[in-house]
Amino acid sequence: MTSYLAEKWKNAKAGMVLVATLGMPAALGMAAHDLAVTRYVERHLRHPATNAAALRAGDLVAVTGRVSGKPVYLPQALPQFRDAMMVVQQFEHRRKGRWREDDREIWVSDSITLAGWALTPDLIEHAQFDWHLSSDCTGYVAPAGWTVKCPYVVKGEDARRRFSYRITPLNDQIYTLIAQVSDSLRTLDSIQHPLSRGRDDLAVLAHGSLEPQELIGDALKKGVAGMVLSSLGLVTVAYGWMYALIGGGFGGFRRVWGAFWRGIIVAAPFAGFYADIQSNLFIPIGFGAMAAAFGLALFFWYRVDKAAKDKSAVAPGQIPTTDAR
Repeated sequence: MTSYLAEKWKNAKAGMVLVATLGMPAALGMAAHDLAVTRYVERHLRHPATNAAALRAGDLVAVTGRVSGKPVYLPQALPQFRDAMMVVQQFEHRRKGRWREDDREIWVSDSITLAGWALTPDLIEHAQFDWHLSSDCTGYVAPAGWTVKCPYVVKGEDARRRFSYRITPLNDQIYTLIAQVSDSLRTLDSIQHPLSRGRDDLAVLAHGSLEPQELIGDALKKGVAGMVLSSLGLVTVAYGWMYALIGGGFGGFRRVWGAFWRGIIVAAPFAGFYADIQSNLFIPIGFGAMAAAFGLALFFWYRVDKAAKDKSAVAPGQIPTTDAR
């Protein structure tokens, strides 16, 4: 039993090391992407948006106001929800004690406006307006083999699959929205940008009446903070690898200092993420940086290993000539 637990703990530690080694570069890349997207919005924002005649399709504008319009109606066989501008039927399945999202069906009203601007269904879907799970299960029709357990409809006795309705209401909240002018007159759509990671839909939304510069400034601060924290985590991981690489051949402060400066050099290729990237080059930059970091780590391993072998080959009383410091 003890050996089994020791083996499990050994595998768990190896897994954590692997996750940290690969996770930190990924976290830095995602933070860099989000910051680059915010900078893109900042560069292309046209303000104010009051003179609609001067705007062209593709311009980014900021508008502030209350959402209004007609609610969405679901197909006749499904329940209806009062004052909902979007309804999402979300399917989930349970795996290893956690619920994971599956398929979804989405219904969006096509008559929603904000501050006199019409909002496309695609924009409403991706703007992340407030939503909540429906707590009123009146009218729910459970398919064969399913049971209503409000707010969910679950399948089978083991309840390993379920669905629910997520309601985005037509509330009385004031929002500030940054979106893209559509081809249609006085219509806003989701932002299309060249930094996409496979999805082109983007909108910047906040509660209350805010100046666009304030909204973007907050996003820039969060983006910079995310990059700094990810960079610190990356350097820490590199330091850990270099500390283990040096081993017991060096003691005390010498080992700590040697691991520190080697870790800084190994992490240096990831500084490419701090460039002003204006196209979707994050994946090539990430893989290139990882390859360079791996090469540097191998070089340091070679130098430390060679120094250790040279040191062990020195005759008694002879002064060694190689020092890996």
